[in-house]
Amino acid sequence: MGSRFCHRWGKVIVTALCLLAFCPFSPAQQRENDENERLLPREEEVIYGRVPDITVRTIVGKTQRLSDWWQQRPILLTFVFAHCAGVCYPYLNSLRDAIRQVGGLGSDYEVVVLSFAPEDAPTELRLMAEALRLSRNERPCWHFGVGEPEAMKRLERAVRFWHRRIKGTNQYDHPAMLAAVKDGRVIRLLVGATVMPVRLREVVRELKGEPVLAYPLPDARMPFRCFRYDPKTGTWRPDWGLLALLTPPLLTAVFVLYVFRRSGCPRETESVRRSDKI
Repeated sequence: MGSRFCHRWGKVIVTALCLLAFCPFSPAQQRENDENERLLPREEEVIYGRVPDITVRTIVGKTQRLSDWWQQRPILLTFVFAHCAGVCYPYLNSLRDAIRQVGGLGSDYEVVVLSFAPEDAPTELRLMAEALRLSRNERPCWHFGVGEPEAMKRLERAVRFWHRRIKGTNQYDHPAMLAAVKDGRVIRLLVGATVMPVRLREVVRELKGEPVLAYPLPDARMPFRCFRYDPKTGTWRPDWGLLALLTPPLLTAVFVLYVFRRSGCPRETESVRRSDKI
């Protein structure tokens, strides 16, 4: 009986160890991953949603509504903190560089940079704008400003932007994101620490009403893909993946054609010959 008892509990212990081995995440880790995923703004939640037409105080001393800009042309809207020691300054630099590669600034869209921090003043954002080293032609198309706290909360909720103070510091935790707004509605939402020119070009095409037939994969090292995208020219060309996709059906068609040509015309069946004799 003792051997049966040990054998039975041995199976239980082995089964429990196997279950633990195939559960790589603890409940606490899973909750943390779910929380991080939940905090990232999701494009599908805001697409084509209305943007509140709030009033903004700009760094040039004007008071304007967001509609004053988007009624003229679409805007690229992003949120920053003037004293940010993290992603804000590198993000704006990447946005500036991507815009210079893609083009269309001032004709197809303009940029609106708003501070989400209540303590920021237009004078502090002016220093941020100067740090970007925008050219004389670029400066009129970049608009920096601050809004009233309650109005900014409504705007942030509309595009799923969030921020929270980091305890013990004067810094904020927040995502880096870009909302493309046309006629007061969100057309696209880009989330990430940098703005890739290939993604920005897609956004600009959609703002212009041009169809985007396909979206390139972010990893250019993939060996097989049907088409390869050239971000410099914005064109597509066939790649090895298309050949790999078409080869099997083409070989099958050639083989079937060869078999039919070798077999020739089908012979008359016995029933056909009998009917001819009658």
